Amino acid sequence: YWGRTLIVIPIIASIVMTLFFLLRLYSRRLTARKMDIDDIFMGLGLLFSYGVTICTAMAGYNGVSYDIWSLSPSTRQRATLLFWISQKLWPLSQVFVKLSIIILFRKLLGSVRHWRNITTALIALTIGWGIAAMAGNVLQCWPPQFFWRKEIDGSCMGGQEAFHIVIGSLSLVENFALVLMPVVAVWRLKLTPRQKVKLTVLFGVGGLACVVGILRLITFKDYMAMNLTSSGCPEAVWSIIELDLGIICASLILMRPLL
Repeated sequence: YWGRTLIVIPIIASIVMTLFFLLRLYSRRLTARKMDIDDIFMGLGLLFSYGVTICTAMAGYNGVSYDIWSLSPSTRQRATLLFWISQKLWPLSQVFVKLSIIILFRKLLGSVRHWRNITTALIALTIGWGIAAMAGNVLQCWPPQFFWRKEIDGSCMGGQEAFHIVIGSLSLVENFALVLMPVVAVWRLKLTPRQKVKLTVLFGVGGLACVVGILRLITFKDYMAMNLTSSGCPEAVWSIIELDLGIICASLILMRPLL
């Protein structure tokens, strides 16, 4: 079951995500605007998300859903290596997607000083989170290859599950901030109630990524770092969906000419 799920869902989500990104670029063209830095960052986030999708789908072919101890040494090594690579690509994609969203909001709200300060703080938080996530993921085992090659001398840090929960929780907090910030700003603008409601709904769609982020955190209650092929499947699925939803929702904001 999980093997097929890890193949089908990431591929479908990736196709939908790509379609929305292309519609975002087409909307830019309709408004006679050139590709901006936020589009470039979103494109980079998209590329890294493809890496997560490929690793996750390949893991579906390599023993996922079975206890890791029941797999052959070669299959076990391939599966855990794919998880290891995916753990590095996911925060990279998250960072570029969130920076793209923050830069867009900064352009829209930057004329107001306190919004400019808030977006600056969010940029610093996002970069700091990305560095912490990457460093923790790379150094969770030493040497790093011990993560997928248990036959060599090495060790892994205790509390890997707690580390992923903390990183996921911080990411979720920022997701909520990115949803609430434009909604609060909209209701302070001199617009008609109808316009405010329409914009609130448009920005509020990003709340779906927050819901998925919560579901992803819940899966960590059964997560066991030493048995990734069995316990890491739900987390991998929700990670893909959260990432792709972020790109879809952020692209939807710029698709007003098509709506």
